[in-house]
Amino acid sequence: MGEITPKYRETNLQNIFAVNLAQKINPSVSLAEVPILNNPLPLGNCYWNSEYYSISNGGAVKFGWLILLWPGVCIEAVHHAIWESPEGELIDVTTHPVGLKAKHSLFLLDDSLDVDIDKTPCIHNHFYILNSKVKFDEFIKLYSIKTSLMSEMSDKLWQSGYRCEYQRLSAQGRDDDITLSPSVNACIQSISPLLSKKDELDILLGQQIKRLNRNS
Repeated sequence: MGEITPKYRETNLQNIFAVNLAQKINPSVSLAEVPILNNPLPLGNCYWNSEYYSISNGGAVKFGWLILLWPGVCIEAVHHAIWESPEGELIDVTTHPVGLKAKHSLFLLDDSLDVDIDKTPCIHNHFYILNSKVKFDEFIKLYSIKTSLMSEMSDKLWQSGYRCEYQRLSAQGRDDDITLSPSVNACIQSISPLLSKKDELDILLGQQIKRLNRNS
């Protein structure tokens, strides 16, 4: 069975709830509809996709928040990175969570966080509840526990010498070229209890998402 994910939908600048959430996160910047690259790079790899594009084509990585609509449930802001071309155009080079049919990303620039992509960022999402009758607390609780767990694993891997080599190779389409150092392999073995805990949380989160998706 594949991973159970929220039934996200594209949203736009006409969504007042998305605008309200963005204002709470960074009131000094307006939301923007950013075009998505025709052949976007892997989903879930935005930081290193954008880095790869900036190295290959010039320009810069820009951090902020991807705004997603989970119909009947919430507006969700996920920390995200996009590419700024040398001409100053903002382009999302990463596959959108709704899939290849998406033509734009609703994006909020925000450089207020210190983001080091040599270590996997584990930044808590923001949520704007759309339906007060939906029981959302258990999902938030599990999500927060998982994010903290992922942060702990990220710290341990960084301390072992890992510098997100896999993610950088994935951006280049070279996943199979990864060779990890003995210290990183030893670290992966040592965090196996944390990985097992993550698997348990994924099952519980999947149950919550499946329940919440009935509102979509």
